[in-house]
Amino acid sequence: MPPREHADDLCFSGRTLFYSRMSAVAPNEIWRIPYKESPGELVFPEQITHMNDALLSKIDMQPLESFTFKGANDEEVQGFMIRRDSIRTRSIR
Repeated sequence: MPPREHADDLCFSGRTLFYSRMSAVAPNEIWRIPYKESPGELVFPEQITHMNDALLSKIDMQPLESFTFKGANDEEVQGFMIRRDSIRTRSIR
């Protein structure tokens, strides 16, 4: 299964964790998760920035497709692709 997202640039401020999050279908945005002391209390990430929302609303992004192929020494290598004909823009301007 292809990776769904990547979190990076971690920063604690007070009792909140801020981080950047991206995936193959969405560029970096900043998210936060509050620290909760109570066991069992549900904590949900919250998106802080929405800098790419306007652009992404005009692009029909498709998920990554996983495939394998033979590499050096006949080792199996996993690759990922987004089919070019699957990305259809609806006027980005």
